[in-house]
Amino acid sequence: MTRGNGPRANGDGASLAAGLDALRSLGSGTLSELAAAAGLSRQTMEGVLVKLASAGLVEHRIDSVLPHRAGGRPARLSRFRADVGYVVGVDLVGTTVKAALSDLSGRWVQVGTLRPPAPTTAAPDLTPVVEAVHGVLQEASVPLDLLRAVGVGTSGVARADGSMLTSPLIKPWTEGNVGEQLSEGIGAPVVMDNDLTLAAIAESRLGALRDAEIAVYVETFYSPAARIMIDGTVVRGRRRAAGELGALKAFAGQGFGVSTYFEDMARIGASLARLRDGTGTAADETERDRLADALAPPLAALALALDPELVALGGALGRYAEVLAPALLPRIGESAAGGPPLHPDIVGAQFVAEGVLAGAIDQAFEHLPERIYGIEGIEPPLQTDVSVPQPGEPVSAGG
Repeated sequence: MTRGNGPRANGDGASLAAGLDALRSLGSGTLSELAAAAGLSRQTMEGVLVKLASAGLVEHRIDSVLPHRAGGRPARLSRFRADVGYVVGVDLVGTTVKAALSDLSGRWVQVGTLRPPAPTTAAPDLTPVVEAVHGVLQEASVPLDLLRAVGVGTSGVARADGSMLTSPLIKPWTEGNVGEQLSEGIGAPVVMDNDLTLAAIAESRLGALRDAEIAVYVETFYSPAARIMIDGTVVRGRRRAAGELGALKAFAGQGFGVSTYFEDMARIGASLARLRDGTGTAADETERDRLADALAPPLAALALALDPELVALGGALGRYAEVLAPALLPRIGESAAGGPPLHPDIVGAQFVAEGVLAGAIDQAFEHLPERIYGIEGIEPPLQTDVSVPQPGEPVSAGG
C-alpha cells in the first residue's frame, strides 16, 4: 500500500504545502499561474513541481491548442493527479453503514450502497464497517492500494488515539481501540471522531456556518448536544467531550431514551413535515412545542455565554428549521428573563444526510496529510460534489 512515500516535510515543507495547495485548487496551470497562486517564485515552484511529480501527484503536458501569449513556445501545463489516491468517510450512526469516496482534490466520486446492519451494542462486530469501505472502493473500481486514509464518525466521544471514551450506541467499543482494529481490518489508517463534531466541522467548512466567527451547531432533539465553533474551529474541550448539554439534569430531555431514539425521531419528523407542508394537526403542534421547550433552555444558556451570530439546527430534524425557529426564538428569550435580549439567527444545517461523511473525510485529510499526500502541513481540500441519496432515516444521533 502507498503510505506517505512522497516528499517529506523538511526545510522546504512550507513551499511544498503551498505549491500543492495551489495545484490542487487550480487543478492545472502554467508555471507562472501556479507560482502566483502559491505565492512562490517561479524557480521555487519549479522545484516543488519536480518533487510532486516524483511522488506521482502531478503530470505535465505541452498545451498545443493555446500558444504562449507572446507567440513563443506552447506553454507547459502541470495537472494535479487527484486519482492517484482516495479517502473514505464513514457514518456509523443509524441503522445502516454509510460510506463516501473522495479523490485527493476533495471531490466525491462515489457514495456507497447502504449496507445494513450498522454495529450495535448487541452486535458490535466491525465487519460491516470494513465491508462498507471495501464496497465503496469496488463500486468506484478503485483498487485497495489507492486508499490512503479513512475517517469514521460514530456516537460517543473518541479519543485522539482511536479508542472510545464513551460509546452509548455500541457500548463494547469502550473496551478496546476501535480505530486500530478498523485500520487493521481495512488496510489503511483510520481517524475516529464524534458524529456531531464531524457534522459541525462540515457546516463550518462547507455549509451554513462557513462565514460565522462565533456559532453553535446543535443536534435537534429532546436531549440536545451542541458544538461551539470559534473562527471555524470546534471547541473540543480537555477530553474532546465539550457540548454534551443533554447530560445536564437541568436540560434533560422529556422522557428521552437511547433505545427509542430512532422511533422518536421518526415520529417528530413526521409531525414537523406535516407542519411544514401545511397539513399539521393540533397534535403535531404539541409535538413541535414539546421539542422547542426542550431545546430552548440549553440554547439560551449557550447564547448568553457566547453571544453567537448563528445557531444551526443539525441532524435529521434540521431540515425543519423553518418550522422550529419561530417556536424556538420566543422560548429562548423567556429562558433568559432579565438578561440581555437574545436574537441569534437560527438556520437549518445545509447538510442533513452528508454532514458526518463530509466531516469524516475532512478530518482524515486534516490529521493524515503525510499519509495522503506525502507532505506535512497541507490543509484539507474544500470538498465538492457532496451529495448522498436521502434514505429517509435519521443520519446522526449526536452525543
